[in-house]
This record gives sequence, C-alpha cells and structure tokens, in this order.
Amino acid sequence: MVATGGLLLLGCGRLPATNYGTVSGTVMAGPTCPVEQVGSPCPNRPLQTTVLILSRSGQVVTSARSDVHGRYSVHVAPGTYFVAVQTPVWPRCPATRVVVEDSGSTRANVLCDTGIR
Repeated sequence: MVATGGLLLLGCGRLPATNYGTVSGTVMAGPTCPVEQVGSPCPNRPLQTTVLILSRSGQVVTSARSDVHGRYSVHVAPGTYFVAVQTPVWPRCPATRVVVEDSGSTRANVLCDTGIR
C-alpha cells in the first residue's frame, strides 16, 4: 500500500509533456548578380544570420543562427509562428508564417531580396 501511495504522489502536479515540433529551412539571398546571362549562372547565396521565431503577437519565442549553408533548425511547442530574419537594412527578408504540429516537422525557407536589379 505504501508503494502505491508513493507512485500516486509521483504523478501529482505534473503537467502533460508537450511534444515539440521542428521548424527548419534555409535562408538565401538573391539575386546576386546585376545582370543574369544565359550560360552564366547566378545562384542565390546562403545567408549566415540570426533567425527569429515569433509568436502571433510578434514576441520572440526562440532564435537560431543559420550556418554557412544558410541552414537553421529550432524546436518549438505546437502553434502558429512567424520566421523572421535579422538583417541590418539589406537584404530584405519577408517574415514567413508557419504552423507547427505535435512532433511534426515544418519547413520554412526564406528568400531575402538583395535589391540587385
């Protein structure tokens, strides 16, 4: 009987575990050449920067640093978020809306506009 009471006490006051989801993707900047020509590729370039995960109200939930290949990954509770990229002025990076499910994986690639035309 004592062992049973002890087991019951261990379960008291515990909140259910949240199954976090993952938001991952790449941050790229482009265009990277003033004039693109046939036979002369001008691919977007990875951007190494801070990636912010914002709540619907705009509060920072978490952040990550994209690597030299522009890749990032964060774990967050299920919900709706915006992926935002910190840059000084250029390139301009649009915020991307994502919905994260329990234990799910959501991809959010961000293409930042360099302003080169």
